[in-house]
Amino acid sequence: MDTFLDEITLTDDILRLIATRFRVKRLKLNITQKILASKAGMGYDTYRKFEKTGEITLKNLIRCAIALDVHAPLQNLGLLRRGEVDEYFDDDTADYFRMRASSK
Repeated sequence: MDTFLDEITLTDDILRLIATRFRVKRLKLNITQKILASKAGMGYDTYRKFEKTGEITLKNLIRCAIALDVHAPLQNLGLLRRGEVDEYFDDDTADYFRMRASSK
């Protein structure tokens, strides 16, 4: 079984791989980091750091994916498509928002 440090290393590797794929896509489209950051509605330094380290918020990752038109695979993460939200929120759902997990 992997240790905690192995999992952290794997996570960092995945983050860097995602950043590399975004960089490659950006370069294929001949877009500068500054232009992509602007299109994504985020700061240039934030985007530059993402490409260098892989660190990014989920919100900014989604913004970058939309700016590069690579957001369709995000649906595989369980993100909802337009029109599906109402299916998940019916009258019974409101009760769950008031529930808390039991503390032991």
